[in-house]
Amino acid sequence: AFTSSDVQTVKIDNWQTYQTTFKNLTNGKTYYARVRSYHEFEGFTYYGRWSNVLENQPGSNTAATLSVRRALLIGENDYQNGNVLKGCVNDMNALAGTLSGLRQKYITKTLPNSTKTEIMDAINTFLGQATENDVSLLCYSGHGAYTNDTSRLGAICTVEGSYITMPELAAALGKVKGKVIVIMDSCHS
Repeated sequence: AFTSSDVQTVKIDNWQTYQTTFKNLTNGKTYYARVRSYHEFEGFTYYGRWSNVLENQPGSNTAATLSVRRALLIGENDYQNGNVLKGCVNDMNALAGTLSGLRQKYITKTLPNSTKTEIMDAINTFLGQATENDVSLLCYSGHGAYTNDTSRLGAICTVEGSYITMPELAAALGKVKGKVIVIMDSCHS
C-alpha cells in the first residue's frame, strides 16, 4: 500500500506544457504515474478523468508506454468515372494542418486520390502499428455509394471505381488496437 510520503503531485499551470521530467529518482525502483486535466473557473477546479497508470524504472530498459496518435486522412477528388469532386483533397489537407497544430501531435499519413488497395494497405500497415494505448483516426472525404445492391450500401468509393464496403472497413479497423475514431464525409455513409 502507498503512504502519503510515496505520492508526489506536480501541478502544471501552463496549458502548452505537454511533458515534464521528474528528478532525483532511484535507479531500479519502480515508479508509477498518471495524469488528468483540470480547469479552474470562478473559484472552482474541475478535473478530467485519470489516465491509465504508466510504469517506469529509471536506469532500466523499460519505460512507460505513452499514447501515440495516428491519423490516416483520405481525400478522393479525381474519380476515373468522371464523377469528379473538388474539395475532398483540400479537406484532407486542412485536417492534416489542424492536427499538426495540436499540443499532442498526430503522426499523419495523407492519401489523396487513392485506390482501394492503397487505402486497405494503409489501414493495415500504418494504423496497424497501434498498441492498446494508442489513438487512431481514419477520416474519409469522397463519394459514398447508394445502390440497389445492399452489399455496397454506404460503401466508400475509390478513384479507380472500386468500393470499400462497411463490413470490409469494420473488419480492417477491428484489427487496429487501442481507440479508433472514424469520420466519414461522404453521402450514404
